[in-house]
Amino acid sequence: MSIRVPALAPRQCKRDLPPQLLDPAWQWPFSGALIDNAPLSAVGLGQFHQASNFDPDDAKLQRRSHGLHRWAAAPATLLLRF
Repeated sequence: MSIRVPALAPRQCKRDLPPQLLDPAWQWPFSGALIDNAPLSAVGLGQFHQASNFDPDDAKLQRRSHGLHRWAAAPATLLLRF
């Protein structure tokens, strides 16, 4: 089985890649999308935490839960700092 990757037109690559990090016209919609979707990620993290509490003997689930908690601690710390 092979995976076909469609070729991107040069105009499309130039428009989409790389993101224009210093362009405010790109920053505002991107920041808005992150802020608007933040509750979804918080709910997902909460559900994962709840699943790991329901089955504390599953080592794989516990490792993933601890890993997600470590990744979630950095943005939470930044939010509290500012």
